[in-house]
This record gives sequence, structure tokens and C-alpha cells, in this order.
Amino acid sequence: MLSYNISGGYWSIAGNSAQVWSSATNGLVSITSTPYAAWLAAGNTPTNIDSVNAAMGVVIRETGLLDDSDTTMHRIAEAVSLGLNTWTGTDVVAWVNWRRALRAIIDGSDSSSVSIPSRPSYPAGT
Repeated sequence: MLSYNISGGYWSIAGNSAQVWSSATNGLVSITSTPYAAWLAAGNTPTNIDSVNAAMGVVIRETGLLDDSDTTMHRIAEAVSLGLNTWTGTDVVAWVNWRRALRAIIDGSDSSSVSIPSRPSYPAGT
């Protein structure tokens, strides 16, 4: 079982001795960075994990991003059926792409991203 800090922790990535992944900054940071050094000095220890993808997947699941995307897709379907939006609306497409990006991180098909994509604005009518 992993012990980690979802919102402000660091993740030691197997095979990467120069960087750690930060859930606070949503990206890789140098092990020589001042915030990381201060965090270590405060008695913290990074969570060991196999990959950046795995760390992002934990954060996505634990913060409910994927659940929120599923709920929003239901709201989008309702908005489309009521004529308040369309499936091709820019805001709807942005949400669908964001949800797909999250799922690609979770299922491991996106192994090149080093940060969780930003959530788009909620689509009109939702």
C-alpha cells in the first residue's frame, strides 16, 4: 500500500535519479530544487513509484478527476438532448478530449505526458 500526499507530495520515479514528480506543481522537478530540499528537510520522504504515469494515475483517481469527468459527460448528454449544446461545440469537444487524456494516463496508453492536463471550463448548458 502506498503512503503519499496527494496535493503536496513528491514521487520518486524508478530510474530517474535527477528528478521527482511533484503533485503540488503537477510536473517533474529537479532533486536540487529549493522547495524539494525544504520538503525533505521537514522530514518528508518521497513516495517510490514505477513511473510518472503511475503517479499521475494515482492523483487522477484519488482526486476524483475521472469520476467528475464521467458525471460531466452525463450532464453534457442531457444538455445536448435538450438542445442547449451540441456534440461538436468547442466546449464539449474540449471536455471530451480532456476526459480521453485522463483515461489514456490511467490505462497507460499515454506514457509521454509528465503533467495532468488542465480541466476545461464546464460546457454551456451543463
